[in-house]
Amino acid sequence: MIKKHFNKIIALGIVATSVLAINPIGASAEWKQDSNGWWNTEGSSYSTGWKLIDGKWYYFDSSGYMKTGWIQDGGKWYYLYGSGAMAKNTVINGYELAYDGAWIQSAQKECEKVTINDNSNFNIDQFISTMKTKVDNVEVKDEKPFSDFLPDATRKIVDIDGEYLNVYIYSSNQEMEKAASSIYSNGYEYTCTSANAGTTSAGNGWNKFGHFYKKGNIIVQYGGTKENIFYDLNDIFGEQFIGYTKNISIKKVNSKYKKISDVTGINLDDITKIVFGDGRGYKQITVEDEQKVKEFIKYLDGYVITEGKNPESTGWIHSADFYINETDVMSVTFVDPLIINGNYYNIIQGGLDAKKIDDFLKSIDNSYDIMAGL
Repeated sequence: MIKKHFNKIIALGIVATSVLAINPIGASAEWKQDSNGWWNTEGSSYSTGWKLIDGKWYYFDSSGYMKTGWIQDGGKWYYLYGSGAMAKNTVINGYELAYDGAWIQSAQKECEKVTINDNSNFNIDQFISTMKTKVDNVEVKDEKPFSDFLPDATRKIVDIDGEYLNVYIYSSNQEMEKAASSIYSNGYEYTCTSANAGTTSAGNGWNKFGHFYKKGNIIVQYGGTKENIFYDLNDIFGEQFIGYTKNISIKKVNSKYKKISDVTGINLDDITKIVFGDGRGYKQITVEDEQKVKEFIKYLDGYVITEGKNPESTGWIHSADFYINETDVMSVTFVDPLIINGNYYNIIQGGLDAKKIDDFLKSIDNSYDIMAGL
């Protein structure tokens, strides 16, 4: 307890009131730490409740210790970073926070809509930005449209370490989808429709083994055989929607970007049971139904990670132990960076979606309260 550090203790109750109405701490305040955590001194006492320190809001429990993660105060939910500072004007794990830090519960469905619609807004800038996180050398140059292959698109060439991608850019997702639907299923020919000539077919002979990907308002065409390129394109776009399929591999060799199975050596398809823990103090949930286990493994397999470092101490919401029969083979704590078997990994692809995990757990146990125990 903090009180052993003071000669005189002033017991302060937590007042459930607006964060913005509380007075800031004066210059005499000082941070202290013991084995139980951090607290902030106020003369001969210590801070409790909300305090504004150096322009940032912090929350201290009734014993004076700084809180992290999700907390509830005055009927509202707030999120505190690992440093203790309150998050505001942002989205944390799928939950939107207002200017005063409070979770905007009415905005939950709107957040879901934004997530659903993100793919239709994906553009060339986002594609290039994402590729630059995966490879060292990415160059882009403008090219004239082909006269007989996707002629209505703006075309760019993306050079990735000497491998060339054609990127066809449209004004909208609808225009892109219309063009994509006109490419023959073997990726070798393109059907061109015009008011004057009607429907014609043009051979794509300069790129025999075409592989086509689409998202947002762009179509990406790759005619090479590099496994790393296939891996990155599949990560960004999903599987090719049309094209040559023989001998395609999406395994990335000697890459710093890996799947969870790569860093653990575990075949995730062998997992038979998952036991979820909850950092908010809610009960454990055990998943043994084969279909439900496969459903979550599919979500987990969407992560692409790279080695990270231990950050500041931070709160967490979900953790899970994975079993093959009765043997515990893997432990994952769903924070950023991700903690797998005690090691830290930055999330490159997949995103950290606490709400998706919450919804999955509620599908297992309908009594599960997604905001319980904070």
